[in-house]
Amino acid sequence: MLVCVRSVLLALALLWTAAVQAQLALRIPDPSQMEPPALAGYYPAALRLALEKTAGAKALPAFVVMSQPGMSRERYRLMLTEGEIDVIWSSTTPERESLYEPVRFNLLKGVNEYRVLLVRRSDLARFESVRSLADLQALSAGAGLHWSDTQVLRTNGLRVVTAANHESLFRMLAGRRFDFMARSMAEAQGDVAAYPELDLALEPRLLLQYQQPIYFFVGKGNRALAERIRRGLALAEADGSLDRLFFSTPALRDAWASIHGEKAADAAAGKKPSAAAAPLRAKRLTLKLAPL
Repeated sequence: MLVCVRSVLLALALLWTAAVQAQLALRIPDPSQMEPPALAGYYPAALRLALEKTAGAKALPAFVVMSQPGMSRERYRLMLTEGEIDVIWSSTTPERESLYEPVRFNLLKGVNEYRVLLVRRSDLARFESVRSLADLQALSAGAGLHWSDTQVLRTNGLRVVTAANHESLFRMLAGRRFDFMARSMAEAQGDVAAYPELDLALEPRLLLQYQQPIYFFVGKGNRALAERIRRGLALAEADGSLDRLFFSTPALRDAWASIHGEKAADAAAGKKPSAAAAPLRAKRLTLKLAPL
């Protein structure tokens, strides 16, 4: 009997090992180290969806495993270069597309390409005189040391104060080290709520607009994986499952609705359109910035 039980356990272990080996394990960053809580779940879910759509006779089923926590974005990018992780998500720049293999599919439907200004509440009146990019250039921005936003703002003649740790930027803003931060609609409301003691506010009249797609990236030369992910995302977009994921993420749905209007958001999500206020684009002065 004991020999029989051992044989069964050994057979089960072999079957489990074979099942694992017959799948593709993709290592990704810990999303809690890359994104605010409202967005952290979206990118791994989109990747899983793309992999599910492309699993079949010619492609192994795949699963996603989180890398070790406590790393910075730049450390995760280095890990991708060194083959320690397999996939990362990031805004694109010419430099990043030369270092990694891009999956050219915009994951955020363009919502990150419209930016509101996070400012000190006591300075709101100061921004009422801003009517052009030239007016904005008289003020200073804050941004992360390695953010592509930093490069975009500087390319457009803006003075930018940087910090390696993005969380310190909010206290630097409150401490008058610079005048504003350009934040996506998916981030902005959470920023204000996360730091109530700093008395920050969203400037109500201006929008910045610049191209900044968010892509998945894989290791340089791994074109097969890049194409599999791109094709999976395209399939998910075509059958509506990617939109369902996007619009089920409250921060993204609210950001898209703020930009395009509630009616458009409901229609895109497959819901009955609601009666709502005009989109931000119709109510705000939009300053268009040149991309990288």
